[in-house]
Amino acid sequence: MLAVWMSCGCARLLGADFEDKRARPELVDGGECLEILPGTHIPYDGLPDLWFFSKSTDFGDRTVDGGVAGDAIGLHVPDAGKCTVHSEEPTEPRSGIDNAYARAYTDFYANNGAPIGVVPSTSDLLTEFARNGDFSHLVRIRGYNGEREDDEVEVDFIDGSMGEPTRTDHPPPRLDGTDVWHPFVEQLAVTGGKAVPLVVATGSVHDFRIRATFTGAPVGLFEGTFEGTLEKDELGYHARDGVLSGALPVTRLLYAASVLAAGVGSSVCADSPLYAGPNGIKAETCSHLDVDTNGDGVCDALSVGALVDIEPIRPGCPFQYDTAQLCDESKDPRNDSCD
Repeated sequence: MLAVWMSCGCARLLGADFEDKRARPELVDGGECLEILPGTHIPYDGLPDLWFFSKSTDFGDRTVDGGVAGDAIGLHVPDAGKCTVHSEEPTEPRSGIDNAYARAYTDFYANNGAPIGVVPSTSDLLTEFARNGDFSHLVRIRGYNGEREDDEVEVDFIDGSMGEPTRTDHPPPRLDGTDVWHPFVEQLAVTGGKAVPLVVATGSVHDFRIRATFTGAPVGLFEGTFEGTLEKDELGYHARDGVLSGALPVTRLLYAASVLAAGVGSSVCADSPLYAGPNGIKAETCSHLDVDTNGDGVCDALSVGALVDIEPIRPGCPFQYDTAQLCDESKDPRNDSCD
């Protein structure tokens, strides 16, 4: 359902043909290319930034057994399940791996078919967007020394596209390390022609395995962690066996439904059956909440885990994503809640 679970969506229909030309997105600040500064004070010593895009994503929601297999994807979220959902009694913290998102959207697609685009799961939808060059999670690794061990690295997450998401102005990725992806300005804190990522993680590399924890994620992920094994070939660095995990606040998930409405043109406004029906977006989201992000004992987020396969790219100039909405303000999911 939510290919936009960390930020923006993608508007172009799946399966379109492209001319083989590079993207020419509209830039911000009068055409000036924003410089994306480091998000932390980790020393870099002239080391090059490593940029990637997520070629494929698996939230564990492709199963037909209520998401049980999806439980194997993710990392443990502290105190997941130890909170109250509506009038239910709180449960004891679960052990092991948490991924309520997989269970929620396995149920959603099982009950609704493939109502968004032409694909049967969130994982397939986001993977299709990425393979067309329309939308993906971009990853920047700063300060990596290229060795088996590195005590301090920065990992930034910035969604982006190879071109304007509402136009067929770019080819699919060539996957040769030269594809140019443009970060979305909405993912950056912009001041005076320069920018800092909003989603930043800090961590280290041990035996070529990078592990980083979010120091602040105002666009959504709570208790977030990223892991991946770094490998290098003639095209550059790759991160194999990547796992992105944490918890997604319900406010972010419902907001994403609003962006999705503007993106794919499907009717997911707050009064639509797909959103408000007994097995709709809101029902499946709110009935699977299992994480308390506010410390008040009330579940307000979904634990989530995703396997990601990230490939090397070249960064282009950030550009503004048009998030004009299709829903009236009173029917916009971003103004809704589970109450």
